[in-house]
Amino acid sequence: MTSDDIRAFVKRDWALLERLEEDQRAESYRTLGWQASRKLALSLYDHALQVSPGFPQKDAQAEDLDHHIPVKRLIDRARHAITTR
Repeated sequence: MTSDDIRAFVKRDWALLERLEEDQRAESYRTLGWQASRKLALSLYDHALQVSPGFPQKDAQAEDLDHHIPVKRLIDRARHAITTR
């Protein structure tokens, strides 16, 4: 890797890349429906188990539950925004 490689990487059109990624997620949700969300959730759970084999710990579950409803509302808003594009 050269200095020019690093400069090119830093100067990338990050906004374009973000839009393309969002478009890909939207298309995935449109074609796979709720299965796309389930697949992502299972991937995150598998990762959590690799990082912390005892996951989920009981004390952490109570704290997570306090955040579940607001996060679910945000997910629902995002789903609506994605599916109405």
